[in-house]
Amino acid sequence: LKELKESARSSESFISKMGKSLNSFGLYLDIGDVVRELGQAFKQTIDVVIDMDSALSDLNKVCNYSSQQLEYMKQSAISMGKELGKSVTEIVNAQAEIGKAYKNEEDINTLTKASTIGANVMDGLTSDQVAKGLTTVITAMDKQVSDSMSILDSMNEVQNNYRISADD
Repeated sequence: LKELKESARSSESFISKMGKSLNSFGLYLDIGDVVRELGQAFKQTIDVVIDMDSALSDLNKVCNYSSQQLEYMKQSAISMGKELGKSVTEIVNAQAEIGKAYKNEEDINTLTKASTIGANVMDGLTSDQVAKGLTTVITAMDKQVSDSMSILDSMNEVQNNYRISADD
């Protein structure tokens, strides 16, 4: 009987230790998942910063801005991205596309905002694609930057009423 009691206690002790081990193992797995997710988030953040820096570099290549002007354009892109639901990189890419034709920061920002709105309402187009189309239409039709929203409205109207995309 004494041996039976001792055996039962050993079994309970073994089962208790196994339970604690399994709980600890689960905790280690959870910690590993958290560390892995933090690493992925950190990598994504670095990728976004690199992409934005590259886009700002492209903008500076076509506009040759001072550091203050470039900072202003970056802050404008951040503000527009928040307001219009687009990434800062996409906004800066549109700024760079528009900067090929226009050098004035306000003109670039006006057209960038219109282009970003266009990308939101037109099927399958990015802000820089809409920007390229808008600058082409404005130049070809001898229009002003201030006409960009009415041009965009016309492009959207054609897309909505005919079997043609704005890109076409």
